[in-house]
Amino acid sequence: MSRLLKEGRSGEDVKELQEFLIKQGYLQPGDDDGDFGAKTKAAVTEFQKAQGLTPDGECGPKTWAQIEKLTEKNSDSNNSDSASRRLVKEGRSGEDVKELQEFLIQQGYLQPGSADGDFGAKTKAAVTEFQKAQGLTPDGECGPTTWAKVDLIAKGDGDGSENISRRLLKEGRSGEDVKELQGLLIKQGYLQPGDDDGDFGAKTKAAVTEFQKAQGLTQDGEVGPLTWTKINQSIA
Repeated sequence: MSRLLKEGRSGEDVKELQEFLIKQGYLQPGDDDGDFGAKTKAAVTEFQKAQGLTPDGECGPKTWAQIEKLTEKNSDSNNSDSASRRLVKEGRSGEDVKELQEFLIQQGYLQPGSADGDFGAKTKAAVTEFQKAQGLTPDGECGPTTWAKVDLIAKGDGDGSENISRRLLKEGRSGEDVKELQGLLIKQGYLQPGDDDGDFGAKTKAAVTEFQKAQGLTQDGEVGPLTWTKINQSIA
């Protein structure tokens, strides 16, 4: 079993740990000097947070076990298991950020052309909206739970319901899904015939809020999975 590694330690095992953290994107290339300093501690803490471990910045048995598990997964297969992905958040960059951005563009949370591979404020806001729509903690960071939801939707496995894979609709959005929503609200009497222009404006927000009030939902005027489900149930 590997020894406990923490700030102040040094050696080949520290270097091995740092090399793993570089591959995962928690450290920069060249940071594998074999000395466990503040930068390595911060990287370990981030890794632990992403993996659901106690974020103490020390590499003990549980953290080593997770590292070995992920290393084995990466060498045994090429599939992108959500648990083995790194935590992606503001300030990060890379192919995984670009992949995330492409997904968010497809889902309507980012504009076409936004997939530059750099996780900035715009990407953070898009991730936060996606998390809110999916009932996840809206922290704007893409860890295992958010990656799992991204992968689930990207594969089209929506537990029998398409509502989970719909994007969050709110004021300012536009598109065919907004038009579909407006059509359903017209059928329910919350909008007037002809109001289905595909643009989510103040009138549509007010109609959604009224519908939510009637259904006992949170009246935020935004259409996430719960509101979509209620709308579809009400016309079934």
